[in-house]
Amino acid sequence: MKINICPELWEKYLGKWNFSIFLDYCLEIKRNRKSISIDIFDILRDEKCVLIPIKLSDEYLSFWMRSSWTNIKFSIFQHLKNETLIVDFLDCDIYKKTFPVQINQSHKYIVDFNASKMPKWIYGTWQTTDGLEYMNISRDDTNLSIALWSDFGDIPPTQNRSFRKIISVYDIDSFNIKMIVKGYDYSNKIREIVILFDSHAKEVRLIYSRSVEAKRI
Repeated sequence: MKINICPELWEKYLGKWNFSIFLDYCLEIKRNRKSISIDIFDILRDEKCVLIPIKLSDEYLSFWMRSSWTNIKFSIFQHLKNETLIVDFLDCDIYKKTFPVQINQSHKYIVDFNASKMPKWIYGTWQTTDGLEYMNISRDDTNLSIALWSDFGDIPPTQNRSFRKIISVYDIDSFNIKMIVKGYDYSNKIREIVILFDSHAKEVRLIYSRSVEAKRI
């Protein structure tokens, strides 16, 4: 795919790079006379992905990437200090209801909100399918509270926890909760997180941005 941006600003990043978003991909950047071209290949399927541009600038490139397996939005940033590429994308964790867990009040983020407006089935403790991430949503007469943490498999299983710091909840209704959280993944960065309530499947889905570093081949 040809991109009409200043090629000199991407000179250090020409060549082939590997990165992983669910699957392994190869990113190839070439220079033309007054532009650059970018192609991405699904390594496992030996398939060239379709790139649909969203925003192209000298600082970063944002696309929809489509293939026979993937349909995902992602952005490519330059890591100037390390002279590597950072791929930022949206990820989704699916949570299912699990056994009740008592959470210390200090780990909860309390929202001044009429909790009776929320679907009753969302309250309780939720667990991802891999058993590593947990969420607790609870209520009293006037407030709703949220806690997020990782569990490292101790016995009892909830003894060793790593709680996330919820900085703010800025939008909430019966369909979703939007919040700012620090420490959702290894980078410990501040991230926007959206919790979606799937009333049909009785599941909770947590959508967040995640970054991986591409490795030069």
